[in-house]
Amino acid sequence: MAPVTTVAEAAAAAVRRGIPAGQILVQATPAGIEASGRAGWAVLEEWQEPPARTEAVAAVCVWLGARVLRTPYVAEVRRSADMTESILGRRPPAWAIRGLA
Repeated sequence: MAPVTTVAEAAAAAVRRGIPAGQILVQATPAGIEASGRAGWAVLEEWQEPPARTEAVAAVCVWLGARVLRTPYVAEVRRSADMTESILGRRPPAWAIRGLA
């Protein structure tokens, strides 16, 4: 068996062994999230930044298709991820305010 050199090669090898693509979790850089998501893999994103920057990175990663986020700022990142999912139309908003008085 040849050594695996990239995440893509490892995931492709797992698919060949019969593991469904949706059950493969890969950790990708923000640049690789979209391609990994298109391949059907769940993407893990992890970072250790200040909270405000973390929320922005979480929003971009969710927008690009990351399905798993790991951070010490759980509440802030969850709020940011939920907002992004609502903007994309993947989930209903937490609350809707209508009308301009």
